[in-house]
Amino acid sequence: IFSFCFSKMDQRTIIIDQGSFDIRAGFGPKDLNDKSASQPSVVIPSLVGVPKPTITITQKNVAKTVNDQNYILGNQLRTEIGNYEAHSPITRGSINDWEEILMTWSYIFENELRISSNDEKILHDRKVLFAEPVLMSHKEREKIAQILFQRFGVSGLCFASQPVLSLFAASKTTGTVLDIGGGLTQVVSVVEGCTVKEATSKIELGGEDITNYLQLLLRKSGYSFSKSSELEIIRQIKESKCYVSKSPGKEEIVAKTSETNPESVVTSSYDLPDGHTIQLNSERFRSPEILFRPSILGSEYRGVHEMVFSSIQKVSIDAKKELYRNIVLSGGSTLTLGFADRIFSELKNLVPTDVKVKLYAPAQRKNSAWVGGAILSSLSTFSLLTTTREEYRENGSIIHKKASGIDPQIKR
Repeated sequence: IFSFCFSKMDQRTIIIDQGSFDIRAGFGPKDLNDKSASQPSVVIPSLVGVPKPTITITQKNVAKTVNDQNYILGNQLRTEIGNYEAHSPITRGSINDWEEILMTWSYIFENELRISSNDEKILHDRKVLFAEPVLMSHKEREKIAQILFQRFGVSGLCFASQPVLSLFAASKTTGTVLDIGGGLTQVVSVVEGCTVKEATSKIELGGEDITNYLQLLLRKSGYSFSKSSELEIIRQIKESKCYVSKSPGKEEIVAKTSETNPESVVTSSYDLPDGHTIQLNSERFRSPEILFRPSILGSEYRGVHEMVFSSIQKVSIDAKKELYRNIVLSGGSTLTLGFADRIFSELKNLVPTDVKVKLYAPAQRKNSAWVGGAILSSLSTFSLLTTTREEYRENGSIIHKKASGIDPQIKR
């Protein structure tokens, strides 16, 4: 089905995997031995920064003026975020500001990938593989295609599902993928390279919700973080100190006794940039618990383990056992300490005792969708999934038919 033989390409394909928190980009591999394309060369925040307005005080009134500076993008914004009003052109995986996303793509192509061309349309001789969230609307896909073909002049464009690409990155064509990013949780079951549409779902819950809930819990403990620059500190606390408890009920009991015992396994300290130190307790495991119990936030979403179980239950009986043996974790939020152990335990409680459950948790699963895109772009069958410039001119709607992992009629 997927033959891992590499096609000869004059121009390497550009792989774009954009999420609500980060955008990953880079060139696909030249050939089988090209190790330089094993990871994205560009990882930048999904943010556009505008200089904060300055306030000029006069004797009679207060005049508000905006600094005469350009927008700022890229990793520089992350380090200087306190000086800017940052806005993300992507919300829960969907583009909300087309002017800002156009600026972001231009910045990536010209400043990060350093693509130069004598042609007015900078990508006139290149193909792009765009990793998209599951169940993307036709309208949004069409708008993306319009910009990439007409503004940047790409020679070919392929849309591929992020979770499906993560599956390919794990060298599998059959499996169930749980992908948890900054703003979305996606679950997809794939059988022999084809997505089972009925077994596909997504919810608006992800790493940023954990960050926001951690911020709330810390505020209740007497630590206030409200500035945009301080939210980055919250994210760092989340990534370095939070963990998923296998038994949250028992952990709560331990946490209560830990409030007066600084040596407890639950208690941990964190040194702030200003030299102060804060003490963390139950916040460490309560914040990521929302992935398994969204009801904590007042949401009616199912827990991520229930989403995986429901997805596999919707496929044919013949495929179920193989899917349970090939559950792949993807996305940065699945890197939380203890996450893999907890979801394995939860799934074992849901499935019959004679069913074997096996999880795959690649170390670099933050980049799994991009890596899968790089693999797909180098297959000999990639051209079958790519809409050429000429095809787009003749019939723009062909992009939906060729969308990888969505149309089960595409033979892979």
